[in-house]
Amino acid sequence: MRRLGYYINRKVRDYITREIKKREKIIVSKSTLEWLLNLLTHETIDINRYMNDCILNDYRLNLIEPTDVVLDIGAGAGLYSLLVSLVARKVYALEPILEPIYALNNPRIEILPYAFGKNEKIKCNYWGKEVIRDGKSLAQILEEIPDITVVKCDCEGCEWNGFSDCNDFKSIRLLDIEYHLSNGIKPLKELERRLRANKFSISIKSSGMVGMLYAEK
Repeated sequence: MRRLGYYINRKVRDYITREIKKREKIIVSKSTLEWLLNLLTHETIDINRYMNDCILNDYRLNLIEPTDVVLDIGAGAGLYSLLVSLVARKVYALEPILEPIYALNNPRIEILPYAFGKNEKIKCNYWGKEVIRDGKSLAQILEEIPDITVVKCDCEGCEWNGFSDCNDFKSIRLLDIEYHLSNGIKPLKELERRLRANKFSISIKSSGMVGMLYAEK
């Protein structure tokens, strides 16, 4: 029976991996997501307390390769990390508020319990909780984990402090960054300048004060 369970688990993972590779948009219903998370974490999870139907159409899951090491900044509940872990070699999930993370027991995912920002204590409010965590910038993370190749960022406006001291993007080949313009457009233009100086091509998807920056080599 255990062998049959392993076989089914592997077939499901193979199917999801193929779907991620060929689709640019992944739409996951609540019921399917709950089943998938139970499968991947071996825990009974009630997702109704966290989210409605989840649409991951802003992140280029189809561009993830088996050799990639992914940094998921603002991992939240860990859905992106879990899906990417089906393809990538390793995933680092940076999330200061750990209680809702589904990815804790996945061997391909390592949790980084930090806030994204400058090297200082940072107060984080999310998921109805408040915590104070050590901050780490992208430059600091890359010093510790220089083989990161893909960065996804969704940290609700903290991205500018986290990216501000990064001038050497090391082995990164792909970035999908949700940005917020509450401080004006200058931080976005500065990040674009540094990315172009590192030979990235850039595209922007704007929707008012919040948008997506895509960069790749």
